[in-house]
Amino acid sequence: MLSSFLRSADPAELNPDGSEKLYMDDVFEPCFERGGLHLQLLPFAIIGFCVYTVGFPVFVSVLIWRNYTRMQEDQLLRAYGLGDEVLTGPNTNGIRRSVGRLYYYFKLDKIGWNMVIIARKFCIAVTALLFRRNVVFQLAVLLLVLICCYALHVRYLPYMAGQATKDEAVKHHRVMVEQQHDALHSLLASNIAKVL
Repeated sequence: MLSSFLRSADPAELNPDGSEKLYMDDVFEPCFERGGLHLQLLPFAIIGFCVYTVGFPVFVSVLIWRNYTRMQEDQLLRAYGLGDEVLTGPNTNGIRRSVGRLYYYFKLDKIGWNMVIIARKFCIAVTALLFRRNVVFQLAVLLLVLICCYALHVRYLPYMAGQATKDEAVKHHRVMVEQQHDALHSLLASNIAKVL
């Protein structure tokens, strides 16, 4: 039973009439026929692709790029246990309330890790669509994607989960300020000095 499930499907086997035409999966109508459902839905599919598949990652990356320093400052305040109110986070309270869910899981230097997560989801969706006729190859590519993402996660440890990683972030920040090697940490220190 498992071997029949994993074997690759011949395109002619997928069509009951024996032709090699492409059919829509759900309604089983031929693709690219004039007046057919496929061509009626194509403009909506293009709009959905542009808005969701391209637009959302571009929007998130621009948002992170423009507010990178404020997001790092907010994460540093979160590591200190501050920033939930306007008095304890005057520079960052607005961004925490509006888009804080984009970055609050991550360490200071891994604010943009959401882009890695979006790329992983994109690769999984593309693999599921492109290789659906050859299930064995689809499974192999999915395993490759997941193992690569796991290796990245283990290598970079992006999440700021628990008090231990918050204390480590504060300690690293203090060391960088004392050594004065990083202008960003000096700027963060001057910004949060008002509320500490």
